[in-house]
Amino acid sequence: MSQAKVVYNTCQNLMTLDDVASDAAHLSHLLDVLVEEAINMPRRSDGSHIDSLDRVAALLWVARDVSEKLSGDVSIANQRLTCERKNSCVCTLATEGVAGSSI
Repeated sequence: MSQAKVVYNTCQNLMTLDDVASDAAHLSHLLDVLVEEAINMPRRSDGSHIDSLDRVAALLWVARDVSEKLSGDVSIANQRLTCERKNSCVCTLATEGVAGSSI
């Protein structure tokens, strides 16, 4: 299986915070689907849990939550940078659960 090369440091393919935020959001969505699939996997005929499947589901759950936080953090950083570029000293950003947080 060949691996795609991602070029971050050329003038033609410069990676932006928008790109990183988008990739993080896509990763979060992918992991969300995988968590759902792992949780809904068939169990043994007697209904008992399969330990290895439970561990995989738990690890996917953690990875999904971390990727969601990363996606939000990158989006906030991007908004902050945009505000700073506009020479706006105080930027008010709405974050999940904390509307109107000042940065």
